[in-house]
Amino acid sequence: MDRDRNCREETDQVAYISRLSLTNFRNLVELELDLPPAVSVFYGANAQGKTTLLEAIYLLAIARSYRAENEREVVNFQSATEGGQALVGGIVEKEGERLAVYVGYQSVPHAAGLQDSGTKRYTVRKEIRVSRVRRTATELVGMVNAVLFTAEDIQLVFGPPSGRRRYLDILISQADNQYLKGLQRYQKVVQQRNQLLRLVRDGRAAPDELEFWDGELVREGAFLIWKRHEAMGTLRPWCAQRHGELSGLDEDFRLEYRPSVPVGEDATVTENNFREALASAQSKERATGVTAAGPHRDDFSLLIN
Repeated sequence: MDRDRNCREETDQVAYISRLSLTNFRNLVELELDLPPAVSVFYGANAQGKTTLLEAIYLLAIARSYRAENEREVVNFQSATEGGQALVGGIVEKEGERLAVYVGYQSVPHAAGLQDSGTKRYTVRKEIRVSRVRRTATELVGMVNAVLFTAEDIQLVFGPPSGRRRYLDILISQADNQYLKGLQRYQKVVQQRNQLLRLVRDGRAAPDELEFWDGELVREGAFLIWKRHEAMGTLRPWCAQRHGELSGLDEDFRLEYRPSVPVGEDATVTENNFREALASAQSKERATGVTAAGPHRDDFSLLIN
């Protein structure tokens, strides 16, 4: 009885999906699933769609599939090749409010026409709606909060830094939409600056043309570094406590942020550190045509002593 009451009290505070609707999403042609405000366990044989269910739920949180390189992959093959559509919908109960979140994919003929085999080539267009209002992917992130854990997440410890950065970016973006917008701006700046660096390397642009993009890189990058620094400060004691509770061992768990630019006591000092890092990497950048310092080079470590 007490456990049931505690469960109800917790679900009053935590957002949950009360209904999941799927149409032509991977191998699930049609699915309507009502979910209780408690823990749900899905079990079954291989290739029955268990992972697809989790993929769909997480898609409602981050506006894209965590498994697909291309949006077209999530659309049922037959539907994708015949110009059909796919839909992921969820009713989300959050803070006393009910949100109807829908992510739709419409398969349309590709401008390139036919494939080598002579069959039609298709692409997909995505549309997001929340309570019938059209939204962008950036606007959706943070409306539905979810944390995904899969067997592949062992790579957070042993894999490359890019996976850890992506995990941290998704985590912070769900709590802070300004971080997500800043991340998108920063990625565009890096892309533009790299293009200019290659032009400078090839003698088709003057080095002083980098000054504008250096300023943009420092401004946007320092914001991300500071936000990551704050997030790590919040996560560090929480993770250490949870590790102790789960392991039952007297171990020292440490979560260490390893930025490519030293974090200062405030954003201004961090910006100055960033400028110094760019100055030090100037020769290397102009030789390689790649931005060598910034949050896109950051990493973090999970350590147990």
